Amino acid sequence: MALTKAHNRMIEGAAVNVKDFGAKGDGSTDDTAAFIDAMASGAGTIYLPEGTYLSDFGDPFYQPSMINSIPDGTHFEGSGEKTIWRNYNRTSTSGGFSGRVSRGAIGTDSGSSSSHSEDISFRNIKFMGWSQEDPTVDQGNSLIFLSGVKRVLFEKCFFVSPRGDAITIASGFGLGVGNERHNYDVIIRDCVFDGVNGKNRNGVSVIDCDGITIEGCTFRNFSDPTMPGSIDFEPDDNYGVIKNVVINGNKFESGTGQHGHIVFACDNIPTNNQENWTVTNNHIASATKGIYLLTEDSTPSVPPTNSQNIVIANNTITDCGEGIQKFKGSITGISIINNVLNSPTSTEGGILFSDGTSDWTLKDCIIANNTIIGNKSILLAIADDINTLAISGNIFRGATQSFMRLGITGSSTTQITVVDNIFVGTPSTAICQHDASTHNAETNIWKNNSADKTLTSTFRGLQNDFVGSQFNYKAISSNANSYPYGISQIRYQNIAIISGNDTGIVETRRLSTNSETATIQIFYPDYSATYDNDIYFRKAVDATTWGSWYNIAGV
Repeated sequence: MALTKAHNRMIEGAAVNVKDFGAKGDGSTDDTAAFIDAMASGAGTIYLPEGTYLSDFGDPFYQPSMINSIPDGTHFEGSGEKTIWRNYNRTSTSGGFSGRVSRGAIGTDSGSSSSHSEDISFRNIKFMGWSQEDPTVDQGNSLIFLSGVKRVLFEKCFFVSPRGDAITIASGFGLGVGNERHNYDVIIRDCVFDGVNGKNRNGVSVIDCDGITIEGCTFRNFSDPTMPGSIDFEPDDNYGVIKNVVINGNKFESGTGQHGHIVFACDNIPTNNQENWTVTNNHIASATKGIYLLTEDSTPSVPPTNSQNIVIANNTITDCGEGIQKFKGSITGISIINNVLNSPTSTEGGILFSDGTSDWTLKDCIIANNTIIGNKSILLAIADDINTLAISGNIFRGATQSFMRLGITGSSTTQITVVDNIFVGTPSTAICQHDASTHNAETNIWKNNSADKTLTSTFRGLQNDFVGSQFNYKAISSNANSYPYGISQIRYQNIAIISGNDTGIVETRRLSTNSETATIQIFYPDYSATYDNDIYFRKAVDATTWGSWYNIAGV
């Protein structure tokens, strides 16, 4: 995201000290009125010197209320961790301290879907909540609440122990068209988020935003096990927008939330309102899940016409229950590239598509150049329909059941390409367990993959298409018409082909012209004193019967 002048400027108009408006900063006095007066002064920058300031956003006790209160072009500047800003009220409910209500230490709401609070920044401030003193979650008690904003910057700030969210980027104060707000161009950069004891909602909650960048931040100890996680994108209503998201270069650790560290829970908005999500160059560790996505819309069995353009690249995901889980809903356009996913204790897979239901589709997906270490099946793509899935250049290690599992009973797979992968280990089921009822084998390609030769058979595949209920290699005795259309090559090792213990490459050509089918095989034995440079040929007599092998070259 390009930075605007509004993001980077420090002062526009006079700079003032909040203490000049009566703020005490002593950690016990309510300084809300001083912040209201400082913002009303027209100052471009409001400076918070060392101290502990207490204030409430959304508190009807004050007139004017802090709702709609942050003027355009207001910048808050502190002195790093020595400037502490807290909610005066520890709770968001009316039964709290002094019977008052707090939605955050500071915040703003534009009041409508067509208006915005613009060009606001927060720098070098430590925002601190009350979860240590009151270790229960209060979802409405954020540190900062923003609704209907444009061009907001958080830089070098600290967010510690909120009972709700550290930052809420909201759409009004609830459901329904009366609360529709839209947010644009938010940057959260070089900040630290620490939930301390996990008695929080989320580090950052995004209900609506078109254009948000979170980069260079650290997240730890979020959230309560009943809450989503460190970063949660979760629209409340179908007018919600989650677009143009960049999560880059952050560090996530000690995740205690229900869904892990990075959560896209966008299953109740149209797919054209959820696109261009980029998650790159992050270190993600120790959580139930590293990245969790729901992308379902109201008609999940129909793939989106727009490319959602979800890119997950160059991340390291370690010690998470699942690395990337779970793509539920209809998806068009996902790339998972150059990641290291090391989750040896995973109960499902390093990458899990869907939750085992058949009400969604997967289209235009690339999984390339990853190292994936996990348990059970390392890659599960379980969908009602899989169309155009490319799996290439990956290293799969440590699966206990199968390296890959594609499709479910009653589903179909089309345009599946698996090339240049390395499979290390001996799972109990297969290299690839192919459960789809309709394989469309003539469109699927298996080529140049390397696997342990003891996997279900004593041979290795150079190229083979998806055949049969599992992605095992075809036995040489298989019926002619059980081979896929096109050309496939299989390396057999120490089995009966011509003699009782042969090794070499069998090339199968199954050609189809209208209703007539011709299938031939050529066997290229390894060089030996027995075979010298012999080549053998045979032709199928019919769908189930092979003719004899003939030596077509030799000395």
